[in-house]
Amino acid sequence: KWPEPWIMDWDRLWRVVDALRVVAAEQGATVAQIALAWLRARPNVGSIVIGARTDDQLRESLGAASIALTPDQHDRIEAVARPAPIYPLWHRARTSIDRASPAELEYLRGHRKTLGLD
Repeated sequence: KWPEPWIMDWDRLWRVVDALRVVAAEQGATVAQIALAWLRARPNVGSIVIGARTDDQLRESLGAASIALTPDQHDRIEAVARPAPIYPLWHRARTSIDRASPAELEYLRGHRKTLGLD
């Protein structure tokens, strides 16, 4: 048995949590609501499944639907949450972004930022 939860990079996890906390304070929302609002705004996310054990948790999660992150808030969370690009993504981001499909273009643009190309 492995230890739970499975986290590959604890430093990255806490950078994401810290960014979520800052944006939550700016929005007057909870960290969970900001996480859901950020997920909803990501490209190619069609639906988000939420789980709640209590009515209060359900109301909190549903409250995320009315939160609109600013582009700056979204980008700050995205910058710390985006994983390092692996092959072939780093190669595509460097050499062939002009041939990206609409579905992958936003991800490749993000990888270009991670690589310091934009």
